[in-house]
Amino acid sequence: MSSDMAWSVEDSTAGDKIWRETWIVGPPATTLWCPAPDTLNRLIPYRFHLILRKYHLIHNRNHLISDRFHLILRKYYLISSRNRLIPNMFHLILRKHHMIHGSNRMIPYRYQLIPRKYRLIKVKYQDMIPQR
Repeated sequence: MSSDMAWSVEDSTAGDKIWRETWIVGPPATTLWCPAPDTLNRLIPYRFHLILRKYHLIHNRNHLISDRFHLILRKYYLISSRNRLIPNMFHLILRKHHMIHGSNRMIPYRYQLIPRKYRLIKVKYQDMIPQR
């Protein structure tokens, strides 16, 4: 085989390298040209992005993805704030400062979501809050 074509599936699972150029499929009598395997992972739907495991607490679901990554929906990823896991209308607040009950498995247990409008109360009524 030349270096321009990929090895068979059995060879690639044994650890052989799959080339990124155009490659041939089938026996020599029936030559089919296929585009190169995409460098982006097209096994993952377009609406998902990868995030590091330390930011996402779902275990043993995606075996096609490296163990350090999990999927997160695109709508939670393309946000212009510091924490791209949380929609723009929310900010993170430590659990000890906010007593909303429920579970959000995308953020660590010690954090909960609080809408932005409630976060701005401390600025609005800062004079009313006793200083420590």
